[in-house]
Amino acid sequence: MKPPLPGCPRGRVRQGRSSGVPPRDGRVAACLRFGLFTQVLLLTACSIGLGPGAASTAAPRPILLPSADSGLPSGLRLPLERADAAAAERSFARDCVPCHGPTGRGDGPRAPLLRPGPADLQDEGRQRGLALSWQHRSIAEGKGAMPAWGLQYDERRIWDLAFLTWSMALGPRSGDQEAYASHCAGCHGAGPGTEALGGGHRLDRAGRAARSFDEELALLRQGAHPRLGGTAEATLEAALRWSWTWLYSPAPAATAAQEGP
Repeated sequence: MKPPLPGCPRGRVRQGRSSGVPPRDGRVAACLRFGLFTQVLLLTACSIGLGPGAASTAAPRPILLPSADSGLPSGLRLPLERADAAAAERSFARDCVPCHGPTGRGDGPRAPLLRPGPADLQDEGRQRGLALSWQHRSIAEGKGAMPAWGLQYDERRIWDLAFLTWSMALGPRSGDQEAYASHCAGCHGAGPGTEALGGGHRLDRAGRAARSFDEELALLRQGAHPRLGGTAEATLEAALRWSWTWLYSPAPAATAAQEGP
């Protein structure tokens, strides 16, 4: 008896007279069917996120200062590490652009078919009131006409996407770093990875992802920072936008979008 061909299932291959396959070619036909079946399984695995690129395998990132999440609503999470918005750009282009459009305006080619329509990710009013933890949950579990991506991507990629889409409205702009350096660096440190000075608390706290931009801005207005008294509102917002870069590395494309034409 001849040994089975490589990659072929063992056992005898039945060959009926009506199959039209000559007996000596039956083993080859079985191998072809087996190979086709294997390829279908691989393609299916890729389509559900088990293929290359589904999981983030990049080098370790800076760890955020942990925060107790016992007060978070059910289903909400906090990030464990500093996110990288640029790392999610390919995923956004493949999976988000068809609905949200290339700049996140909600004008993708599939948008007219969706009810409700996709969100305008550059809508600053909307994004200012949305905490990153809710943005993460919407991506992971789905919302409205948007499907759940929690099985397609791992936690790292979902947080990268959350910060990328959030920063399309609230990413750093020209002058933000200077505003932060003038009003905040003396207490909180010059940038991510630097120690807080002058008694200021660290800004790389994971718990900040549970607060919206407007909630943090309200904390600045309430007098928790006496040195900021009399500071113009636009300057406060600029410094606050830059302070969020302690939690994520901005994508150059999202940052450029904030500059306008």
